[in-house]
Amino acid sequence: MIRAFIPRSSLALALLLAPAAPVVGASANASAPFAGAPLLRAPHDLFPTPLLLALSPGLRGSELADALDRLEAKGIHVPVAVAGTGLIVQDSPGTRAALAAERDVVTIHREPLPDDAPSRSANPAEAGLLAWWNDGFRIPRIDAAVPAVRHAEICAGTKTLEEAIAERGGRSRCSAPSGSGTVHFAAGRVAVNLFYPESVGDASIGDWLPSELASSQAELVRALAWWNLKSGGAVTFVLENRGTADTPREAGLVPISDEEMYLGECLASLGIPGVCAYAQLNDLNEIALADNRAHFAFTQVILHANDFNGSGALAYAYLGGPHTVALLGNGSLGQEFLDRVIAHEVGHIFQALDEYSGGCGGCNDRSGYLDIRNANCVACPLQSGPCVMRGSSQYDVVDMLQMEERIHPCSYTKGMAGL
Repeated sequence: MIRAFIPRSSLALALLLAPAAPVVGASANASAPFAGAPLLRAPHDLFPTPLLLALSPGLRGSELADALDRLEAKGIHVPVAVAGTGLIVQDSPGTRAALAAERDVVTIHREPLPDDAPSRSANPAEAGLLAWWNDGFRIPRIDAAVPAVRHAEICAGTKTLEEAIAERGGRSRCSAPSGSGTVHFAAGRVAVNLFYPESVGDASIGDWLPSELASSQAELVRALAWWNLKSGGAVTFVLENRGTADTPREAGLVPISDEEMYLGECLASLGIPGVCAYAQLNDLNEIALADNRAHFAFTQVILHANDFNGSGALAYAYLGGPHTVALLGNGSLGQEFLDRVIAHEVGHIFQALDEYSGGCGGCNDRSGYLDIRNANCVACPLQSGPCVMRGSSQYDVVDMLQMEERIHPCSYTKGMAGL
């Protein structure tokens, strides 16, 4: 297990770009041809080992870390744990008995719950986990031609955090904190903070609804579960949903280059004071790291917006953290595929480079603690795909609906991620 942060001097901002046209997705409310289509297999069976959902509303912090340690000691793997809410557990002989011995585990589910189960929960975090459980792996039968996902190759640029701060000049209150850009591996226990900027006062143009909080967390959970699957179970994620965080600004209207303004205000509202948003993010990550006895930590921010002010990107992340930012509306790609976009950005947290046209410069760029070459860049002669670090134009709708089976990290992405 990886137990120490390893500094890295280069840290890049990588952007997954918006496609040119909307596509049809497969959520519970999806339109034809997907709505009501028969399933090709039972939900949740895309994983090699069937999954259990164990609801545990009182389990968090050191008690959650203790429970994970006990389960791991018994050979029981937990792909994703949502602190205070529940555990996604790989089923195996002895799993149910082990869960029954955990006093904070109150309900165990193997099959999908009734359709109205998520709406019965007053806790958006629990509703998000139930939404993922019910809808995360449904595979529609598609008899008609599969629509492609068109992509606009418009690159907003790649830069280190130091370069980004330098470009902001007098607008920035920050220098690059020493904890930023730490090399993360897709292995061990990774703590993930999640918060949602909420504008307060006259600036507000739309508040978060409980259903939106639940659906966006469900998308994040699926992306984390995907990385667990593709790492061969090497990584366990512990998600700390911090809820909404107040800012007097409408974060979706703030240019990416000015993100530290609303980030700092949000973090202060969460009880993390400071004068530099990136240092505050590091502080929040350190709290999650210690509380969950994790090996690495980063923060996921989701904006109540459909696009970024002045950018065609769907999301962005700095290599190695401290955070990544996504959009609830997910541009013209749509909310149905936010999980695919977040999975791409988590690849950047694990030091993987972009591979799409405009996102990579050639075959000799290297990244990660293992210093692996980005030889699956679209400019390289040998291609391995479809890879999660490619742009959306490489995929059709079925690829993204069935991402557990059809989208992979290529061997170079795995190498950069320490696998």
